[in-house]
Amino acid sequence: MQIDLDVVKAELGIEATYAQPEFSLFEGPKLIETLYKRLEKYGLKISELQAENSAIIGERHIRFYLFSYLMNVKIRYDKVEVTCTELPRNRVDDYSEAIVDILGAVTDCCSGVSFKVFSVATALHAKLEGKPSRDFIGGLTVKGPEGLGPLTGAGAVFYFGPENERLLSSITVDVSAAVTDAIYLRIYGIWDGKRVRVDSLRRMAKDFVAQALASLNVRFKQI
Repeated sequence: MQIDLDVVKAELGIEATYAQPEFSLFEGPKLIETLYKRLEKYGLKISELQAENSAIIGERHIRFYLFSYLMNVKIRYDKVEVTCTELPRNRVDDYSEAIVDILGAVTDCCSGVSFKVFSVATALHAKLEGKPSRDFIGGLTVKGPEGLGPLTGAGAVFYFGPENERLLSSITVDVSAAVTDAIYLRIYGIWDGKRVRVDSLRRMAKDFVAQALASLNVRFKQI
């Protein structure tokens, strides 16, 4: 029987890397106009669009925030980075749709843009119903080294090779440093941009998280 996972805090990180750098991306107002048209419905404000210049070409980017600063977006010459410091469960669909619109704005602006890979990292700090976190983690780890003092904790990382459109993936299981008596799960995958459409990425990432949880014999607590 699967153990219910009561998520206290969730985070999300996405990188969409272009097939090749797009050095014309920031020329003229087209990118800003396209971003604003697509993202105004999510609360994008012109006053919060920032052009971050740098003597290092690779560090130049457009930066903005959505969802009351919970989503941080950077558009660079070579990739798009999206970081969500909080991912409320009742807003997952909204966040997912916004990310699709962000990537869509880039492809609308530069017709030659294609994506090489998409990487998605989902981090969960969660309590397990009916099972102490250390007991759960202990079932996934081997006996630790001896003679170094009392063992205060352990964790595990599992790495996986290609599976269909997914090039590689990993699952990290550890004690949460943010939530008392909770586990920390990091579910990470990289998808082939040549085989995955932008509008199908969120479904694949969501399905992979569910598959990863099931492999650990846990599931999201029903609300």
